[in-house]
Amino acid sequence: MVSAGGAGAAAPGAESGVAPEAVVADLYARFADGVFGFCVSLLRDRDDAADVTQDVFVLAAQRYGQLREPERVRAWLFAIARHCCYRRLRQRERVIPVEFVPDPVEDDAAPDALSAAEAGELVWAAASGLGERDRAVLHLNVYEGLDGADLAAALGVVHANPYSLVHRAKERLEQAVGALLVARLGRAQCARLRSVVEGWDGSLTPLMRKRLARHVEGCETCRRTRARLVASAAFAAVPFAVPDDAFALPADRVRTAAELVARAQSVVLSRARWQADGFPPPDEERRRRRWPLVVLVIGVAGGLGLAALVATRGGGGPQGPASAVTGTTVATGTTTVPATSAPVTAAPVTAAPVTAAPVTSAPVTAAPVTSAPVTAAPVTAAPVTSAPVTSPPTTIERTLPPTTIPT
Repeated sequence: MVSAGGAGAAAPGAESGVAPEAVVADLYARFADGVFGFCVSLLRDRDDAADVTQDVFVLAAQRYGQLREPERVRAWLFAIARHCCYRRLRQRERVIPVEFVPDPVEDDAAPDALSAAEAGELVWAAASGLGERDRAVLHLNVYEGLDGADLAAALGVVHANPYSLVHRAKERLEQAVGALLVARLGRAQCARLRSVVEGWDGSLTPLMRKRLARHVEGCETCRRTRARLVASAAFAAVPFAVPDDAFALPADRVRTAAELVARAQSVVLSRARWQADGFPPPDEERRRRRWPLVVLVIGVAGGLGLAALVATRGGGGPQGPASAVTGTTVATGTTTVPATSAPVTAAPVTAAPVTAAPVTSAPVTAAPVTSAPVTAAPVTAAPVTSAPVTSPPTTIERTLPPTTIPT
């Protein structure tokens, strides 16, 4: 459990006050198990999920006065749960995992059919191969029945269509189920598949799901195996199944309203800027924040690169700053004098670092430009009359030899 403050720190939303114990008790009684189940789906760890569930209701007590539409309290609580779960997942990413050697999965015989319980366990295991957003979408839509604006608000999405998110998440779940079925039950029929899953511990991660799906799509044998196994499983009755007690908050982790209110008055759990309607910040905001930093880094790098290029070209000539000119001849009148110039070495130039200041440009509105129609004048070509050509008379002169006539 992460707390950004300590005892005596002012809780956020103090201007609205912490919710009364009666309100917190009502919220906890109605939604604690549902919030815990949602946290289990995202975190895949019951202890972490119980910790985060407590944080959710502490934050709810602190922020309850900011909720503008109390009728949306259910979607609001799941939005807070999503906010806390994503924070816990980011903390996990910073933890260095301990190296271990997984136990290899034994080759299982393919059954003729799977029972509903076996299919439910398989779907729950396959969901581990989905990303956290897909798991959140499926849980909130299938188990909690959220859709439309409430689903989008609980997920923290603004620009995405919630119905498209549900459709894509179900497609990925079907792909994960097929990949896991083939990996568990189809290794005997495909040697290439055995090499893909060699040393695999049986847990489906997003990376392993993609590897298996890529292999299945490119292997005719595994495609036939997947079609046969999926057809034999009773998946229609368990679109996203879990064990019966998976979503029940453990009795030893249940908290009283007095405990939750006391903690809400003493700690700060979130310093993020929440939305005007009382909902936590949308998930998309984390991605958008990265772009100004990326643009600034690119701008600084480009400025430094340009300065280095100018420094390199500063010595003049295509040969660079340390070029030498020799063997040149200069003609003076009739005498050719070889001219040799000493090598020219340019002093090294050190470019000062360039820091790009953020520039905010005002929006520019281009005025519409209307061009007058252009009419081409007809062009009439004058007829071309060729003058008659008169050749001068040719006179051929011929001299005949004298002719002698005998008498």
